[in-house]
Amino acid sequence: PPPPPPPPPPPRVHISSPLPRGASSDVDILLVEFVDRRTGIPVLTSMGANRTRLELFSRYVYGRNLSTSDEVELRQRNISTRDEDSITPLLEAWRRGLVVAPTKDPLDALRPTTGIREMLSLYTRRMKTLDDADSAELDARLGVVLGKRFAHAPGGGREENLWRLRELAAWFKGLFPYYYDECDSCGNRDNDFVGYCAQTEEEARHQAGRTELYHCARCHSFTRFPRYNSPLKVLETRRGRCGEYSVLMLKMLEHLGFECRWVVDYGDHVWVEARVENDWVHVDPCEAAVDEPLLYESWDKSLSYILAFTRSDVADVTAKYTSDKGARARKRRELSDAEVESMLADSRAELLRQGASR
Repeated sequence: PPPPPPPPPPPRVHISSPLPRGASSDVDILLVEFVDRRTGIPVLTSMGANRTRLELFSRYVYGRNLSTSDEVELRQRNISTRDEDSITPLLEAWRRGLVVAPTKDPLDALRPTTGIREMLSLYTRRMKTLDDADSAELDARLGVVLGKRFAHAPGGGREENLWRLRELAAWFKGLFPYYYDECDSCGNRDNDFVGYCAQTEEEARHQAGRTELYHCARCHSFTRFPRYNSPLKVLETRRGRCGEYSVLMLKMLEHLGFECRWVVDYGDHVWVEARVENDWVHVDPCEAAVDEPLLYESWDKSLSYILAFTRSDVADVTAKYTSDKGARARKRRELSDAEVESMLADSRAELLRQGASR
């Protein structure tokens, strides 16, 4: 009899929650797959025409490169987002940890086009998770980590509190370095990005939105980088980028007595603001930058929407972060000022509903 197909991956890569989907148009997705020769069923899939990615992923899942196996063959095919007979098994394979994808949004072609409305809705919902079941434990741990250092000084004046914020930002950057692709096994930083894969059950428990997978060019081990949304978990791992660190910084500042806002740039960056006297002061934990609102123009970013969230409000603060008070940013927008304000009003109403439901 022919040899059996490769064993299924271990249970640790299985999650039960489905991946959101909903194609806005008929789109073809190119897949490269290792297929069981006996059954014709894919045992591992890579989205996009990248055989190297698939071979690395097979080494991660099965411990060997399946391209050398007689049990499977390499195939390439296109599937349509309108073909449920193809999409349903692909989604199931993703949930079982048998699919690797090259983009942040693994099944991007299956989702509606993401615009400012979708982004606003996403971050409005995210505000509800800031005060999750771990908040009490987080506050206790922050009390140990921070003590009274950097605490808000109500009568200290603007300069005193700005000094405290700068000291906090410098301390934070030293303790919470920006994660690029460091190997967990040998510390090497010259690694290959394999792709995005499904969260494990453990990662999902800590609100991992997605997981990145890296292959070490030196020791050839694999490193997972779950993008945790739980600030308690980020405090524990000390690993993150702007998304993780902005939320942790916000929780730290609130613990220290500062009123805060979470600031989201539509161009893919996140930071916080702390209220000092009557002003909202820019604080970027990844850059250890305080009160430098024009920093992002020096990055040559095409700024269009910058929104600041509290648990009960959202404001368009683009003008504050641009030298021309948002004039060029408004020209880049697909919405009029009236449409933006209407959109923000809907978000404010949703934030108030979320607050009432807690």
